[in-house]
Amino acid sequence: MSRGVVLGLAATLVSIIALVVGFYAYLSTSHDGDETPVPVQKTTASGLHCTDGYDKILEQALAADNVEYCTCEDDAYAAELCTIAVTDAMLYQNAVSQLDERLCADIVELSRKSACEQVIASSVVSAPPLVVAETRRQHNDVRAIPAFEAILEEKPDDVSTMLELAVLHAEKGLRAQEAGESQVPEVEKALAYIDAAKTRAPELADVYETAGYVYEILPDYAQATAQYQKAIALDPSSVDAYVGYGHTANLQGFLEEALTSFLKARTLDTNQAYPAVYAHLCRLQSTRSDLYDEAKNNCRIVLDIPQAGALNHAEAHQTLAKIALREGDAATARTHYEKALVLTPTDSNLLTALADYEISIEQYDVAEEYARKAIAGSPAKAVPHLSLAYALYQQERFAEAIIAAETGLGLIDDDVSLLASSKEKYRREFYYTLANIYYYTGDKAAEHEYKTLGDALGI
Repeated sequence: MSRGVVLGLAATLVSIIALVVGFYAYLSTSHDGDETPVPVQKTTASGLHCTDGYDKILEQALAADNVEYCTCEDDAYAAELCTIAVTDAMLYQNAVSQLDERLCADIVELSRKSACEQVIASSVVSAPPLVVAETRRQHNDVRAIPAFEAILEEKPDDVSTMLELAVLHAEKGLRAQEAGESQVPEVEKALAYIDAAKTRAPELADVYETAGYVYEILPDYAQATAQYQKAIALDPSSVDAYVGYGHTANLQGFLEEALTSFLKARTLDTNQAYPAVYAHLCRLQSTRSDLYDEAKNNCRIVLDIPQAGALNHAEAHQTLAKIALREGDAATARTHYEKALVLTPTDSNLLTALADYEISIEQYDVAEEYARKAIAGSPAKAVPHLSLAYALYQQERFAEAIIAAETGLGLIDDDVSLLASSKEKYRREFYYTLANIYYYTGDKAAEHEYKTLGDALGI
């Protein structure tokens, strides 16, 4: 099995997406008389060029999947209609390509929402079961599990299906963990499939690469590292094994080792067939200002690979947004965040990033909304509580802010989504946030206590 190379069977569904064309009917601009108006060129905040006139603006926005073009429309109501049309089109296309009717829920126009749901329901019934399963597997949708289980019943010695099921159960465990539940039951199921695969193919590198991924989620980083090393020993050209090894190093805070492993994977991937390589480089290189250009280039490579999937595309947009903010380009950052939100509207990391973005532009009520959505989806993650605490604190809702900060502080130790090397950093931020809140409430003793705790963790 190779998670880097995505099967192309789902391409049979592409024709369905053509239904999006209907969005051009939203609005048209009329002119009195027979004179043809001279097109007026406009420029958006981030430098996009557009031609004045609603039809032209909408056409450009739809073609580019970019709502920023809608800002060229001077009429506020028309601009809002344009934004809705483009966002609905992107949601529709994304939902249909993933066969995920849950993504239809955010479509505003009711007839299009209904059409979205009906098309997906029909496709799930009419498409070959393997196409449905692999499409959903590509997008980390654990609803693919029953289909792969059925395949394994027919072919009980099929190692590739065992590995697909191992990954899906591991990812299901990860979702349970993010929801504050135990990941162990699903990881144990995944490891059972791994053991069965090892029995049938003890010298297959893919078996150990997949085992490494499962152990990451357990988490047992020593075992994960050992499994990836075994995979590399069996197949020194395994791109996935180097990606996995780098990811495990990253999770432990060994950033240079991680970068070296990802760069080795990139060298091996001569045809850019493994989107995960560039997704990891995009994210990791963005943490260093001297590597921003390389990070942006790798992010764009991810976006240029359709098979990379919605999650990788959304994370690439998030990373580009963060770089844009650091470079002072808020308009470009907003565009990337909006695109990411269409792709993964329930991703807690994205919702937290949006909360922090809204905080940066002092829209604290909007930040609160995003933070609460992030917490609802992943209540066991600490960082969304920090964003919520700050948003509430800035609205002078101090009692609620204290509860949010104390809750998040209590989650840090068991939050596996945090790198081991970053836990103390976030603990310090929670302490200082609490110290600031207590300063404004006049509780000098509590302020001193939390400031002292923060200072003790260093700078």
